[in-house]
Amino acid sequence: EEENSFIMEEGVVAESACNGVQDGVFDGDTVVLAGGIDPHTPYLIRSSNNERVSIGKRVFRIGKDGRYADYIIADNAAVSRAHAEFMIKDGKLYLTDEDSLNNTYINGSALVSRREYEVNDGDVILFADEEFVLHC
Repeated sequence: EEENSFIMEEGVVAESACNGVQDGVFDGDTVVLAGGIDPHTPYLIRSSNNERVSIGKRVFRIGKDGRYADYIIADNAAVSRAHAEFMIKDGKLYLTDEDSLNNTYINGSALVSRREYEVNDGDVILFADEEFVLHC
């Protein structure tokens, strides 16, 4: 297989399109911007309301518990308290399901819990049944 691909369940392979994601200048886990929105920061668009969610930290957590999550999905009971996390590593963006009850999906394929998956620009990501589209 090519270096820039990943395998989900049942041998599904997708090409990477989020190469070159900027780690930015970090102060701890918070990215320091020169002003405005960094055009290299990956972001999600929440399909239900078109909300833009910037993934502006090396580790960015999704869930419904504010003690865990950087982005809180409080209005969907199917989302776990600690549902999933994104990680920027070596200029690439990865997504891990944090052993959620209702799973995390990339383009319809369920992720194996606690395993990193490289994600791509345009991927449709579901946290349980809450849909987002990734842009990077």
